[in-house]
Amino acid sequence: MPPFQTPLLVGTSHLSLDELKKKFAVWRKSSPRPRKIPIDLWEDAVSLARVLSVSKVSRSLGLDHPTLKQKVSSKNPETEHFVELKLAHPNPGPKLSPLAEIISPHGMVLRLFSESDQIIRTFLTT
Repeated sequence: MPPFQTPLLVGTSHLSLDELKKKFAVWRKSSPRPRKIPIDLWEDAVSLARVLSVSKVSRSLGLDHPTLKQKVSSKNPETEHFVELKLAHPNPGPKLSPLAEIISPHGMVLRLFSESDQIIRTFLTT
């Protein structure tokens, strides 16, 4: 399945680019001209542009690129927070085993390592 068809966690909703494209198509067919894009559609487009890119979302949804870019840069969602992780010891000591790997739609990779798999068990059962 292409990465743009997989559900993505976007703010408080799960949307793919194709699903949002369908929502825009329904709105465009049912709304007389001239019209303003509803706030909820803009919010979904902004959230998705943060994950995929402003260019990809604006092209796919037929939105004005500068307008979407401005909305993406001016809106700070409450769900985005910076979390600083401090290591107790700069040298981890024993060899760490791979624990999890997360790959973004852009190909960025986050790998987590641990001495044991207990942390993943705790995470999955919480």
